[in-house]
Amino acid sequence: MSDWDCLLADELATWSLPSAALAVVTPEGVVGTTGPTDQPRRWASVTKIVAALAVLDVIGDGLLNLFEPAGPPGSTVRHLLAHASGWA
Repeated sequence: MSDWDCLLADELATWSLPSAALAVVTPEGVVGTTGPTDQPRRWASVTKIVAALAVLDVIGDGLLNLFEPAGPPGSTVRHLLAHASGWA
């Protein structure tokens, strides 16, 4: 068991959930896990973070600009990422 595995297991033990899994992923790959990582999980609110990271990656590649129009009239990519575009 790695130091990461122990740290994650200790953290997970403090959560009052019926079932959960944690992992730490670095550029080198998965460096620690705990819990049943082989069970499918719902994405829930994590999709907002994943979508924002994907957009920022595309911006970093120069394929998109934060100030490009997107969403309702007058809104930009930046507004959408900040949840300030005016959409309910």
